[in-house]
Amino acid sequence: MADKKRQHQGQNTSHIATTELFPSSELDRSDPNNLVPKALSDHADCIVPLLHFPIKDGIIFEWDMEDNFKAGDFIDTALHGVGKTEDDAYVAQQAVRYCDLFGRADLYTFRLFYKDNWEYAQAQALPKACIEPMEEESQMYLPKQYAIGLDKDCREELSFNYQINLIDSIEEDRGNFVFFSTLFGKKQGRLKLNLLNSIAPMFSESIQVDDMTSVAKEVEYTLQERENWIEIYIDKGQEKLKDIDLSKVKSLVWYDEKVEATTGITIKIPYIVKNLATVADAEKLNPLYIISIYGEEEKEKQGEKEDAE
Repeated sequence: MADKKRQHQGQNTSHIATTELFPSSELDRSDPNNLVPKALSDHADCIVPLLHFPIKDGIIFEWDMEDNFKAGDFIDTALHGVGKTEDDAYVAQQAVRYCDLFGRADLYTFRLFYKDNWEYAQAQALPKACIEPMEEESQMYLPKQYAIGLDKDCREELSFNYQINLIDSIEEDRGNFVFFSTLFGKKQGRLKLNLLNSIAPMFSESIQVDDMTSVAKEVEYTLQERENWIEIYIDKGQEKLKDIDLSKVKSLVWYDEKVEATTGITIKIPYIVKNLATVADAEKLNPLYIISIYGEEEKEKQGEKEDAE
């Protein structure tokens, strides 16, 4: 994207309007004898594959451009050669350019979305932005009013890493959450919840979940989505929690089960542990909340906005 607050100089120090900075990757074929690029713009859109890498307490999303000039090549079905038969002899590929006239880019924004029903023509058009995912269709995105400073020059090839980490926002309680490397991996189904009589060390890679350690097994819980946060709610009155001694409960563990193909043995795979050794018995089953945490500067801005309203 072009930064509208920035001046862009061409040859002989002439000023170039931001709306004329990005060349189009498509051709105007209205005159078959004179193929010209479509109109210039203030941005360039493209769709590239998304990779993800789970880490111990979070996940990294990565997407890359092919080089310092283009996101990749799309198949230009309108430009092809015809052989002696009716079959097309070849189709051409065209570069999907993502940088401006100078090979630069000031800003960028993104939308991470999932689609598995690509039409054949759409697949040929990629990485050209053949569709525009709406915000409500995107799992993660930057709102329209925001952009990230990029300041790419003509030599740089772009590779983006977007990392999400889970942390406990209560500083004195932060050491009580243990996240395992399986957290953002593929799951067999909805995670199960057990109440244990043991804790998980901060850097442990496993925890014993069986009849010996479980005070209560497969406890029911619900995820209640709010406007900008999620509540994890445990019904204290459910049958599985009747007559249990909360003083024996030292941790909550969310886990998955997997049956080993060779042995037929069911193994339990932990994802998250909340240690409760320092928590009062009456508060051990209180709701937990997952919310987005702003940076300190953004918190202040948000607070000023709320005060103004």
